[in-house]
Amino acid sequence: MNLVDIMFHHGGDWIREPHVLYSKKFVHSWEGYDSDLISFIDLVNEHTRELMYVGVQQLIVNGPSGNYYEVVDDSGIRHLLSLISDEFKCLNFYAVDECELSVNVPNVVHYSDSHHH
Repeated sequence: MNLVDIMFHHGGDWIREPHVLYSKKFVHSWEGYDSDLISFIDLVNEHTRELMYVGVQQLIVNGPSGNYYEVVDDSGIRHLLSLISDEFKCLNFYAVDECELSVNVPNVVHYSDSHHH
């Protein structure tokens, strides 16, 4: 069993140019969460139930490299969890509300170990 800390960043702003960046403001967290229990829909629902999002257009996460990736379903979550290590066990999630412009970031399933240093 892998315990991870899940951080939900909210209340900040997406900066789209020249690079995608989220200017962080508030953090809501699930600490010591069993990674086997993480589901895409639970992460989405947390944004609408707890964080006052109208709806989640995109769920974004930082990969081990710190870059931003989009998670679109549970297969993306499973891929993300395959990257968990002692150095990478705090998952920083962000959402794009449905009334906002989307952000252009790669799908997390395209994240490969070749990016690890």
